[in-house]
Amino acid sequence: MPINFSALEDKKTVLIEADGDVTAAEVTDMRRHSVELVDETGFTNFIVDLRDLQSLERGHTFAIFDLGERFSEAHFSVWANTAVLMPDNPAAREQVEFLHTVEINRGRGVINYVETFDEA
Repeated sequence: MPINFSALEDKKTVLIEADGDVTAAEVTDMRRHSVELVDETGFTNFIVDLRDLQSLERGHTFAIFDLGERFSEAHFSVWANTAVLMPDNPAAREQVEFLHTVEINRGRGVINYVETFDEA
């Protein structure tokens, strides 16, 4: 699975790293696991490192839209703070931007795009 989780105890933050080609099922699992981690750790800060992401659901626009539409099913807190290191791959960057736009329009909290891990 190209999605890995780790808890940064000193920063009270969950780090999520995704690379390669990520499917909708993997994103759905990532959302579910993220909510579980909030319950387990109490951490509501996330750093999502997508710099090595190559595609999201093979770039299929409708599938990405559907994934964004289903964001609320995860019951992800609107109060979570998320810093995102965007993909280096231009196509993957567009896919992630589209997904986030749909998610935000469906009630997702604020996402901050950052350029470096230190900035996150």
